[in-house]
Amino acid sequence: MTLDRYAIFQRLNVAPRGIFIVAMHIEFSGTLVFECQYDPEKREPFQLIFEGCKHIACRWNSEAATSPDVADVVSMFLGEGNYQEQAIIHTDLFEITLSYQRLIIQKAQVVWSDAFESALQSVAQE
Repeated sequence: MTLDRYAIFQRLNVAPRGIFIVAMHIEFSGTLVFECQYDPEKREPFQLIFEGCKHIACRWNSEAATSPDVADVVSMFLGEGNYQEQAIIHTDLFEITLSYQRLIIQKAQVVWSDAFESALQSVAQE
């Protein structure tokens, strides 16, 4: 299943608003974590966690006129896990392309995993 940025709002059960990236880090296990916020007024936090990354490419926008404290997401294509389709995250500061095994979208106590949804679809088909 290919996901776009609106899938994030569906998984978090919130209305579509802006998305901002405030930090990102790569773990030695191949996990890339984006610390994000949605809703420009309330700045509600959530995480995009890409596990099992095999390829990560980043291009920085050296002409960005904004403060590097936060990156405003311009477009987001979350691709598909199990290395089926790359994710592309384009912000005003950078663009990242990555292939990954599994995606987790996490907000406080709300956690969604593409592996969990696949399991639910399998049960529903039985």
